[in-house]
Amino acid sequence: MEYILNEIPIKTTNSFNINNLKINLDIPKTFSNKEFIMKNIEDIEIEYSKTNSFNSNIGLELKEASSLNINIKNNISKPIELVYEFNDDNLVDIININCFENIKANIIIKYVSKGNNINFHHLKQVINLKKNADLTVTVINLLNDNSISLIASESNVDKEAKLTQNLIDIGGKVKINNYKSSVLEKGISYLNNIYLGKDEDTIDMNYNYINIGKESQANIESQGMLDDKARKIFRGTIDFVSGCAKSIGKENENCILMSEDAMSRSVPILLCGEEDVEGAHSVSSGKIDEEKLFYITSKGIKMEDAKRMIILSNFNKIIEEIKDEDMEKEILDIIENKI
Repeated sequence: MEYILNEIPIKTTNSFNINNLKINLDIPKTFSNKEFIMKNIEDIEIEYSKTNSFNSNIGLELKEASSLNINIKNNISKPIELVYEFNDDNLVDIININCFENIKANIIIKYVSKGNNINFHHLKQVINLKKNADLTVTVINLLNDNSISLIASESNVDKEAKLTQNLIDIGGKVKINNYKSSVLEKGISYLNNIYLGKDEDTIDMNYNYINIGKESQANIESQGMLDDKARKIFRGTIDFVSGCAKSIGKENENCILMSEDAMSRSVPILLCGEEDVEGAHSVSSGKIDEEKLFYITSKGIKMEDAKRMIILSNFNKIIEEIKDEDMEKEILDIIENKI
């Protein structure tokens, strides 16, 4: 069945086919009730439930979902880890994260295919960050090459709070994600994204970051690589609403094309309803820099290794934001094998 998903907040010309994603998807009729494998959850409150309706900013409506509520009321020294292992199952899940005032925590959520079955996964993540909280949330998509991954996040960042979201989106033949964040006075909301595409993969991104309060900050950083006939659309919108004086909003998207048949399209948008703000956007896509390749290979390094080094160097800064050495090494090893 054909769906129209990931509608851009402000439409551009229809001739570029970037205002939304039109895609045929086979939606499973049943979804799993299996729970996550969890680590370091002793100091948080967790509650499971089921819901009979589901929708997200991606635009797909479904009849059921598993719901997980996480309340963080104490500082957490070790990263909270949630791992969902797919076999022949499919999952639609809602994760609600409430981080209370003055609390610091780090959450890593990982989805992994254990076989070659086609897995379907749709995550809706809702994050509420109270005043002066500091939260890092990393979502890692490690589904197999046959699978479908949809990830949506909605976040509210209170005064003087900081939210860092990392999306490591490297699994599945279809990767659709949508992040929306509202930032109040002196709040900070960062999104870091890594994506990989090969064969005839579809990658579709839609990010909408809204500066509401004075001196708020929003930043989108996206780094990716496409090979073969993979297709990608990046939509990044930073919205300065009236009243957000002295706010900062920046977005940068960089895509390395390893094949002449790969296609990268990008739509960076700045919306401004306030005069005294700082906004910037940049987009680049193309082959690996020939001068960098020449310099590295002149040191006796093989061409393929040189290409791998350049790609990994683009990803390293984002991977370091996971703030867990073991997980960072695991992700680096997986990406290195994929490229």
